[in-house]
Amino acid sequence: MALLFSDSKVALAVDEGTDPIKATFETMYILVKTTAITAGALDIEAQWSIDGNTWVSFTTPDDLPQIVAAGNTWLAALPARAPFMRLFYDVTTGPVTFELAVTGF
Repeated sequence: MALLFSDSKVALAVDEGTDPIKATFETMYILVKTTAITAGALDIEAQWSIDGNTWVSFTTPDDLPQIVAAGNTWLAALPARAPFMRLFYDVTTGPVTFELAVTGF
């Protein structure tokens, strides 16, 4: 197992993606820890790319459950679908304080 990406964010009503992550493992494990939600919700999905520039969203398996309360932690195991991955997040209202981590096996 290797930590591929880790970041902390305080986001207010944004759509943003993380930097590309090299998907060098068969399975990517995503941990999202929400420490504060003032209002709204946090949506996170994995997006995939062949070249690290053009991103594709897949359907339900790559969406994490919507986060609406602080203190919740979700862990998702996703099969690697392309050489690059990023986490795209959307904050409704906010601010939302959260941590993202991606590991691989």
